[in-house]
Amino acid sequence: MIGDKLMLMNEAKKIVGNQPKWAIKNMHKALSLHSWLNTPEENKRLEACKIILKYDNQKNEILNWVDQSGYNER
Repeated sequence: MIGDKLMLMNEAKKIVGNQPKWAIKNMHKALSLHSWLNTPEENKRLEACKIILKYDNQKNEILNWVDQSGYNER
């Protein structure tokens, strides 16, 4: 389960890019305002923002799991 979260986070980070949390919150708000006008690419970015913000609070749990298990993404 934690491995799945890590995979989701990695995919979401690739979509959103290396942005600070405040920028991701702003992106989420902007893309949520009139979501019916979003292109498919913008909808994908909105979902990535939701994933990052949802699991950001659990970041320490995921990082601890990675350290303990020796999980390697390669």
